[in-house]
Order: sequence, then structure tokens, then C-alpha cells
Amino acid sequence: MTAIGTTREFVVITFFWTILALMAGFGIFNALRGPVPGQGEVSTTDSDKEREIREKIAIYESILQEKPDSLKALVGLGDLYFEGHMFDQAIATFLKAQAIAPRDVHVANDLGLLYLNTREQDKAMAQFRKALDIDPTHLESLYYIGMIHASRGEFEKGLEILDQVLAANPDPALARQVNRDMEGIRRAMRESGN
Repeated sequence: MTAIGTTREFVVITFFWTILALMAGFGIFNALRGPVPGQGEVSTTDSDKEREIREKIAIYESILQEKPDSLKALVGLGDLYFEGHMFDQAIATFLKAQAIAPRDVHVANDLGLLYLNTREQDKAMAQFRKALDIDPTHLESLYYIGMIHASRGEFEKGLEILDQVLAANPDPALARQVNRDMEGIRRAMRESGN
């Protein structure tokens, strides 16, 4: 293997892990987005947050004992598992929710995010595509599909899909993220010689 091939591999692998970390961070940011401390809310410590999550999980689990097919309770429980980084439990919970409501875009998108967090890109891609089949305007799923392509070294395809996200006039936070990611993809392309 030549030094160019080694450099190219290094750039692609580094880019892949960077994009995956950004995608996970963006997904977690969206899941956790809420009131900002200082605007009527009091900041909590990590242990307070963990205790609060455990208490809410217990509530949802008790609801599901009485109503095991409650989509609202399954999604709420799955979101809490996701927030608590209990990805295996979250996946199992969202799969139950998907069995009950196979056309729920929230369930499909969150399953995609969970699969990204467990480094199962093919399963993530399938869930994001399913979310787009349900709702072709679901820009978050389209964004993640573009990022998966880019992380696989399919830079042109990733840029093409991210251009579609921008063309759909996303909310400002997503538009800023897409622009940053597109610049990162272009930089990775230059560094890898593509």
C-alpha cells in the first residue's frame, strides 16, 4: 500500500468517526433540547438528572404493565432510555412501538438514531428511509441519510442529499448544521484527493 493510500484511508476513517460523533451529538441534542437554564428553569446535576430519568422510567414501566400496547408510553419510555444512553433497551422499546405503529415517523427516525449510536449503519439507513417513506418532508431523516453516505466515503452522494435538505428550507439550527457538515465533507474530499 502506498503512502497516498494510507493517507486516504486515514482521512476517510477519521472523517467517518468524526461524522458519526457529530450525528450522535446532533441526535442527542435534539432529543434533549428543552428550556435553557436561566429562563425560569433550574439547572440539575448529572445525578439529579439520572434519578429523574429512573423515576420517569418507572412510571412508564408501570403504565406498560397495565397497557402493554400503549404507543405513547412505549415512545416515552424509549425516549427516556435514549436520553439515559441505554441504547439496547431503547431499541427494544422502539421495536415494540414500531410493531404497534409501523407508520410512525418518530419511531422510525429514533430507531435510526439509536442504530447510529450502536454503529449499525445499515439498520440506521433502513429506518431513516422508512421515516422518509412515511413522511417525505422529514428533513432530519434525510440529513442522516446524507451523513451516512458521507461517512462511508460517498462524498458526492452525501453532498447531493444535504443540498436537498437545504433546498427544503429547514429550520435555522438544522441549516447551520448542514452547512458546517457540507464544509467538513468538502474538506475531507480535498484531503483525500477526491
